[in-house]
Amino acid sequence: MRFDRLLNWGLEGDADFAREIGLRQVQVFRSQLLSNAVANVALSALVALAIYQETNLGLLLGWLALIWFGAARSLQSWFRHRGSSRVPRDLERTQTRIVLTTIAAGGIWGAAAWVFFPEGNLILQVVFTFVIGGMAAGVSGGLASMPLVWVGWIVATVIPMSFRFVLEGSQASLVMAAMLVTYAVVLFAFSRNAFRAFQTKRSGPANRGQRDARSG
Repeated sequence: MRFDRLLNWGLEGDADFAREIGLRQVQVFRSQLLSNAVANVALSALVALAIYQETNLGLLLGWLALIWFGAARSLQSWFRHRGSSRVPRDLERTQTRIVLTTIAAGGIWGAAAWVFFPEGNLILQVVFTFVIGGMAAGVSGGLASMPLVWVGWIVATVIPMSFRFVLEGSQASLVMAAMLVTYAVVLFAFSRNAFRAFQTKRSGPANRGQRDARSG
């Protein structure tokens, strides 16, 4: 199976169209590196301020270091590529790196749901839920053109948070878990539709070009 079909779940079109889609996906991802870095730094700092008295400070600082290291790399990449129309020499390798690094970042956030989950503190649990849910919505909306990315992010963040609520065992926690799962399903449907719209929009010029070539 071609990687572009795995990345885009059965992308319709020839290799040239798949490459056009891939290049646009990379452009969209790079354009959002700055906002993603700022969001990760700001939200992780807010979470740390909210829970530092409830958890192991060393673990919390280590988690922050991982988040901020990833944000620094994103900023570095943004500065390197901003205003540039340079085409990646190896598109598939670039796409693979984007998928893996984004899912890894989601995994770091998902790990926080297990390591720093504030048992018995409903207010802090709600804070965690809003942060994880908000970031999932941002990734699903901003990177809807890359299905494997936002699916991986949701699996790495929202699903672990849901399981952690289930393990809490209280009625309120079970309700929160059900709400998170429902939220993930809604995000999935929304982002899938957004990707189809993106694909249709990009396929329009390509189809017109093919029709012009046949008529010529």
